[in-house]
Amino acid sequence: VVKTGLASALGTSTTVAASLAVTTASSTTITGSNTTGLAPGMMIAAANIPVGTFISSITDGTSFVISQAATTSATGTVSVTSGVIEVNNQSSVLQLQGGITVANPVVLTSSGDWAQINGIDTQGAVQSLSGANTLTADLILAFARPGADNVNKLFGVGAASGATLTLGNVKFDNASGSTNRNTFFQVNGAGNVAFTGILDNVNAAVGSSELRKYSTGTLTFNAANSVADSTLQLFRGTTVFQGAATAGGSTNLNVYQNAILTFDNTGTNTANRLANKPLQLLGGTVNFLPAAAGTTDVSTGILYLSNGGSTINLGSGGGMALTFASLTQNAGATLNLTGTFGSTTNKLLFTTA
Repeated sequence: VVKTGLASALGTSTTVAASLAVTTASSTTITGSNTTGLAPGMMIAAANIPVGTFISSITDGTSFVISQAATTSATGTVSVTSGVIEVNNQSSVLQLQGGITVANPVVLTSSGDWAQINGIDTQGAVQSLSGANTLTADLILAFARPGADNVNKLFGVGAASGATLTLGNVKFDNASGSTNRNTFFQVNGAGNVAFTGILDNVNAAVGSSELRKYSTGTLTFNAANSVADSTLQLFRGTTVFQGAATAGGSTNLNVYQNAILTFDNTGTNTANRLANKPLQLLGGTVNFLPAAAGTTDVSTGILYLSNGGSTINLGSGGGMALTFASLTQNAGATLNLTGTFGSTTNKLLFTTA
């Protein structure tokens, strides 16, 4: 548990360069680099090294062993970061209290297939217990790709009631290929979780990852292409896109019963927040809040009405025309349009029938 005023006890995150490092595809050994100042546990990064890789051991003065094999062979500079916080047990949790800022990279390390790095009672491996707490460096999901087909790995964060957890970028590496090897990132708790960065699958393997929103709290996105690489599954609570936030990508954004999705243009007027992400409604509610000057939200994706009674609400204060590529409606699924629909500026349109 990290409490107010104790962030400095975590140590300083520093980066050094290991120059002239020779890495070989499928090998965990790096040679040709001066190992002075390096130590096991330091995080290592390069274009051909999977995200979340650590130094496992120092072999001698010019070589060391890393925790994940290089993906390709290369010769060049690798970055080595100290002061990293690692959570590597299913029930382990980094709990933050009292309003602190943690500048260290935080790594959630999966221990194997079907592993869940999601804290106590699935309330998050990083959890804000009280106050507004912030991770300014990357949150990294290490070993995020399952080792076999039809296997999932789950990581999670959360915030307790009245608390806020602010994240920058969440990065993981789930390369394309094979069948149904999924990375799930879960947001839980009755508090507030906010992204200032994006959920980034560095391999951009579309369809192999999901962000799942549970519990009654609020999830807020503030950056462009916030979930471009992943499917967004909203099961409960409220999710808000504001500021410069757009969803991005071509995987689904699914809104289930008991979930509310809000695209808020009342502060920053960002058009096309959905981009080309298909919107699937399964009994949930979507709010579009226009800017006072009016705006247009155009999606090149499909609007799916899959089951249950769903709602799209258009707020007051400005005009907004909502446009989707087309509509697909399952038998028994209904859509209720509420709010300020019905004028020449406030309408729902489809590009094709």
